[in-house]
Amino acid sequence: GAADLEPEARKLLSFSDNRQDASLQAGHFNDFVEIGLLRSALHRAVAAAGDPGLTHDRLAQAVFDELHLAPELYASDPELRGPARRETDEVLREVLAYRIYRDQQRGWRVTSPNLEQTGLLRIDYDGLQECCADDGVWSRELPNWFESDAGRDAHPTLTLSAPADRARVARTLLDYMRRELAIKVDVLDPSRQEALKQRSSSRLTGPWAFDELETLLYSALLVPRPRSADDDRSSVYVSPRGGFGLYLRRSGTLPAQHDRLSLKDTERIITGLLEALRLYGLVEIAAPSSAEHMVPGYRLQAAQLRWLAGDGRQAFHDPIRVPQAPSDGGRTNPFFVELYRTIVDGGQGIEAREHTAQVPSEVREEREAEFRTGRLPLLFCSPTMELGVDIASLNVVNLRNVPPTPANYAQRSGRAGRSGQAALVYTFCSSWNSHDQYFFRRPERMVSGQVAPPQLDLANEDLVRAHVHAIWLGETGLSLGNSLTDILDVEGDQPTLVLRESVRLQVESDRAKQAATVRATAVLASIAPELELIDWWSETWLGRVLDRAAAQLDQACDRWRGLYRSALATVATQTAVITDATRSQEHKREAKRLRREAEARSEEHT
Repeated sequence: GAADLEPEARKLLSFSDNRQDASLQAGHFNDFVEIGLLRSALHRAVAAAGDPGLTHDRLAQAVFDELHLAPELYASDPELRGPARRETDEVLREVLAYRIYRDQQRGWRVTSPNLEQTGLLRIDYDGLQECCADDGVWSRELPNWFESDAGRDAHPTLTLSAPADRARVARTLLDYMRRELAIKVDVLDPSRQEALKQRSSSRLTGPWAFDELETLLYSALLVPRPRSADDDRSSVYVSPRGGFGLYLRRSGTLPAQHDRLSLKDTERIITGLLEALRLYGLVEIAAPSSAEHMVPGYRLQAAQLRWLAGDGRQAFHDPIRVPQAPSDGGRTNPFFVELYRTIVDGGQGIEAREHTAQVPSEVREEREAEFRTGRLPLLFCSPTMELGVDIASLNVVNLRNVPPTPANYAQRSGRAGRSGQAALVYTFCSSWNSHDQYFFRRPERMVSGQVAPPQLDLANEDLVRAHVHAIWLGETGLSLGNSLTDILDVEGDQPTLVLRESVRLQVESDRAKQAATVRATAVLASIAPELELIDWWSETWLGRVLDRAAAQLDQACDRWRGLYRSALATVATQTAVITDATRSQEHKREAKRLRREAEARSEEHT
């Protein structure tokens, strides 16, 4: 087991032939750990609370306590004391509260089920049983905004139903509201989220802070009517024809109803349910859904939620989407049940990083040193780690895809288990990749295949031209800096993006061309026999290449210019939307998100 290994050997190296995939996997792993820790701490918190469960006012603090995070894992300045430290902890609690409620959103996360889907969390609603037993609230006249040919009397099905049947249907509606984030809670209030995001940016760091480009979700409105074409798409519309309406009309949902409900009857029942729940404070009227339709929107009161521990044996059943509950009650995933029960015991601080050619060399060297000692336990890398990097003891190597050749397989698998030590090497074979599937069926051709000696065509024109360009660039004395902004003109709101004047003079220097001709001629003389056998070579080839070198350097910048101009144009367009007083708040929020993404892209290009 891991306890038998030296600390520097408790690590895993994962190879991928796609450097973007390496970065993506590192991010996915860190998100997985963060979500796992949050869910694990929530389960511990509700389990410690016992039968009464946790209420909203104690929820974030209880989860914060169970996380046991060291300040250096979340605070931008871990040494803070006094009011500044208390403010930092308060911001983290608010971020935790947001992520807890965000995790309630409906989603069928097969690869990462939440606590409800693993049966480790149950949500109850204060006052629901009492509400459903109070016949008076179910026989009340419907509100003035409800229009019906049958008047505004409560539907007989609700008045005649048993309290248990009312409670079952009402709970389904409340669960639906919760999983659609139609919840009244501060952390889902858009008017407060911007301030929380700024406080998070100044006080928190690492995975617990809000990312600069993260788009925060906010409370939806549940509106009991069909959605029209001009309605706000962020609201949730409960119509007689929708999923909840179909659930109400399903045989057996309301035993007191013997005949099939009409659409208008279903609409009356939905309105009656919401109004009865409103009288007991389980939901509240938030706002009209629009000026034309004065049907109000409702939100679930977060203060009425009770967070209770489950035993991990039975998964959450949504009768709206799955009419018939499984005979076994819905099996849970044992891996995630165990993960959420235990990861909070020692998962704090676990993280992964990528190691690719896109990572600056000094950062790569720092990560190599941390991986060597085991302080960084997981490294997702491209072929940059096949050779030349000392990683000390290593027992496990993961291959995200089947390597291109047996030589690559030998290099990557050979990073583990050196000096006669045993090692585990496992390979993921994609079902959509013909290369992976070929070797999945014939693993011996990869594992013990023939390693062909590397070959290099010295007379390859692209290779020779690249060497000549390198010689010429060296003779110009030009420093390319850290970014193309060091050689292109990016001044002003509408930059020309042409080569800077000092750069242009260097690359058009006759002296540099003459010196490059002398050096390149000497280099090409060493492969003269190979050059004489190919058709692209001639005595004038070198001169033509050097004559066009400056122009080709300029052309090589064109793709970057296009990306940079596109980012600037997006910033300008979205700024116009943000400052347009006629645009809705939803459009402005989306414009702010798009502008932040464009600004980040432009910064990457600089």
